Amino acid sequence: SIRFDKSLAGGALMDVGCYCLNFSRAVTGEEPSEIHAISKRHESGVDEQTCVIARFPSGTAAEFTVGMRTQADNAAFVCGDEGYIRIPLPWKPPLGNGQVILGRSTPPRQDNPNVPAVTPPPMVYAIDDDRDLYGIEADAFAACVQDLAPAFITESDTMGNMRALDALRARIGLAF
Repeated sequence: SIRFDKSLAGGALMDVGCYCLNFSRAVTGEEPSEIHAISKRHESGVDEQTCVIARFPSGTAAEFTVGMRTQADNAAFVCGDEGYIRIPLPWKPPLGNGQVILGRSTPPRQDNPNVPAVTPPPMVYAIDDDRDLYGIEADAFAACVQDLAPAFITESDTMGNMRALDALRARIGLAF
């Protein structure tokens, strides 16, 4: 598996962490001003699991954990003062059955835990698109090459993600 091959830039951070990092940068519209990570190494030398926390110039913080063998539900959350957005399967939603969930909840009451929290039901927005995401990506790439269409992901965005990934790899001592 190339995912565990250090000579091919394998590991959790490069395989799946790049998506989480890009998501965090896209949500904030900023490059991280501070970034930290810890990891668990695989016997091949790559990171098997990495936990990341980043701060952005606006003060927004992002955190994520990625792993090659870690079991998780793969949801992405954007949490704020008045609610949250949950994207159940952001990296590859099911065809014709994607969702975005907007929720609110009453913060825990530390001063009187016996008062019940009132949580309104979440609002679920269906994403009914039967197109395969990899097919959309392939079509977009072909349009860039054949028709000189502008890329969805710009060179500066790609370079920003790679600079942050390089900083994270330096934090966990992973050199290729």
